[in-house]
Amino acid sequence: MIDALFSYFNITAATPFWVLYLGLTFLMLFSAVFFQSKTMRALIFVPMAIGIAQKFGYPVMSLAFPVALLIEHVYVLPFNSKPAALLYATNQYSMMDSFKYGITMMVITWLMIIIWGMTMLHYLGYTPNGVFF
Repeated sequence: MIDALFSYFNITAATPFWVLYLGLTFLMLFSAVFFQSKTMRALIFVPMAIGIAQKFGYPVMSLAFPVALLIEHVYVLPFNSKPAALLYATNQYSMMDSFKYGITMMVITWLMIIIWGMTMLHYLGYTPNGVFF
């Protein structure tokens, strides 16, 4: 299924690493808007990241590690996590407040995972050329 999707979008071995890194981390992070199960997201995205890394010859940890770190980000709407539902039940904020906070935090998190990929993953040797080089 992923191969068919990659063929459709013309993602080949010539596709730069940063496209895969940004795409996978974006999909993993923002999938929390639609899916509330962290387990389900992990079961879908971590093996997908491993397979994509192997297919294109990148270190597995260069894609699987950042994707795995984003599993816990499920705070956009009250139905996304139990703590968010409990806090929403206090009637201290609206559904729109929750959405604004969640989207803002997800954008900040995505920027941070990009910076982390450029620094720590490079330092650890998982992205020898960084994310964008």
